Amino acid sequence: MPPLFDKLAKGVSKAAEQAKFEAEKLRRTNALNAEIVQLRAQVLEAKVAIADKLLQMRASGVPFPEFEELIAPIGGLEAQVAAKEQELAKVKAMQFEEATVPVAQPAQPVEPVAPVAQPVEPVVPAAQPVEPVVPAAQPAEPAAPQPAPAPARFCPNCGARLSPGARFCPDCGTKIG
Repeated sequence: MPPLFDKLAKGVSKAAEQAKFEAEKLRRTNALNAEIVQLRAQVLEAKVAIADKLLQMRASGVPFPEFEELIAPIGGLEAQVAAKEQELAKVKAMQFEEATVPVAQPAQPVEPVAPVAQPVEPVVPAAQPVEPVVPAAQPAEPAAPQPAPAPARFCPNCGARLSPGARFCPDCGTKIG
């Protein structure tokens, strides 16, 4: 073979080996990331089980003063969840109703009415001092309860922590949602 073809064959061979290496590296990276995501999910599941147990113990009368700040918003959040679930059930039960259009009735003849002319005298208001208008003080509305922060989310591909509302992972670029 001419030297040019030898050189070309070596270049193609090297590129193929590099592509094989990169493909294996990507496969291993994805497999490890998937394992990490599964392990993090197991950790999160264990933490949720611990939290559930603490809440059960608190409900049975065991106080946890050091956790009260964390536990306090849960009741309100659970009430919000229940309300949203009821709203969701109502929305799911909704049925499409076709709007009915009333059939036009023939118009009844209208008899003309003779106009009655009466003189109108202009009304001139008496001069009075003008008082400045001061808006009445509005009663202060109670502040709406602030929702608790959303639970932490993690990328399903690489396990990176996601910011609230993220559409893409900042580390690996995987589309979220």
